[in-house]
Amino acid sequence: MSGIGNDGHKKRLRQRFRRSGFTGFAEYEILEMLLGAVNVRKDTKQLSKELLKCFGTLRNVLDSRREDLLSCPGVGERTADLLLMIKELIIHYLHQNATSERVKVDSPDAVADFFRAWYGGRDNEIFCVLCLNGQNRILDIFQYQEGSVNYSYLYPRNIIRDVFNTGATGIILVHNHPSGISEPSRADIAFTEKLDQLCRELDIHLLDHLIICSDSFVSLKSKGLF
Repeated sequence: MSGIGNDGHKKRLRQRFRRSGFTGFAEYEILEMLLGAVNVRKDTKQLSKELLKCFGTLRNVLDSRREDLLSCPGVGERTADLLLMIKELIIHYLHQNATSERVKVDSPDAVADFFRAWYGGRDNEIFCVLCLNGQNRILDIFQYQEGSVNYSYLYPRNIIRDVFNTGATGIILVHNHPSGISEPSRADIAFTEKLDQLCRELDIHLLDHLIICSDSFVSLKSKGLF
């Protein structure tokens, strides 16, 4: 596409976006607009289609690791950086929205849906604590580990200290198993029991510990494991 033609095409996309957001846009058109921010003089339509050819969906593109993005034809450092920043921005927004709007998580399903939206697609383990008020609304979220969860480096008293400072009356532990196997390990159960005992001493309710996979989850509370 010529420079003049490309400019006109990008202008039409912007006009459509101003009228109705991304409603009616194909996934490649959404990517095309985003990539245009760092590829000002480049036709990003073909690059967008190439990304979807490599990864299948827009969600998969944003969930991809840096090295996988760079392996896609036409993707350079700046494009990979932008896509990774977009995903991190989404996570940051969801975190701020959950705490400022006091998102309510009053069931294991609600917790699982929130966690998947927040950290979905990551291929490493993440251990988080949701701090809740008496109406099960999120006051704050603490992330203690990213990588392989190792309870040897997770100190219950440090968690309690952080929770206490939020004024939370209840907490929910959440971590994911990227392997796809949601069954709790002995270490999962032992740590939960230890933290539950400490919470009881301080009148903080450990409401649940969820282990989440992409299409399933396990609630240790529902299974009577603590």
